[in-house]
Amino acid sequence: ACELRFLCFASCAARISADELGAIARRHEGVVSVRLHHGISCTDAGVAALARAVGSRLRVLDVTSTFGVTDATLRAVAGACDRLETLDFSGCGKCSDRGLRSLAGGAAARAGRLRSLAFESFNYSWDFVTDRGLRHLSAVASLTALNMLGNNGITVKGLMHLAKCPLVSVALRGCEQCDD
Repeated sequence: ACELRFLCFASCAARISADELGAIARRHEGVVSVRLHHGISCTDAGVAALARAVGSRLRVLDVTSTFGVTDATLRAVAGACDRLETLDFSGCGKCSDRGLRSLAGGAAARAGRLRSLAFESFNYSWDFVTDRGLRHLSAVASLTALNMLGNNGITVKGLMHLAKCPLVSVALRGCEQCDD
């Protein structure tokens, strides 16, 4: 029998409901990676159900442009996914520094597993991550890659909070308050 390990809903995510996400994940116990792009009908409840269903197996979660997710989703993911290595919430304009605080205090961050974060802003008026969020992320001692493109609320002062993180890659294009 074939066991699914990677779920990708990039082209059909707009039609996936909260209940369906949890049900799919429960049926496929080997899932370690979920990509859910443009999940217009997906909400905190759906992604939280998914996080609970895959729990400690999930290594990669990409919910780019899933507009119904908020800081509550980040809290649920932080609490349920202790092996998470890569997280992409780019274009999720309802997330904020409070969600990053939850993530930084979550099980994967505390266990030293969380390595890559992306919170790219696709709309330069959103600014959903600021220096305060970077201060929270400074507690993630395993963080090696960070994408904060387009977040105008980030300044050089905020970047200084990350000085102790072992960052190898930092993307800041479009962060207008950061200079050389």
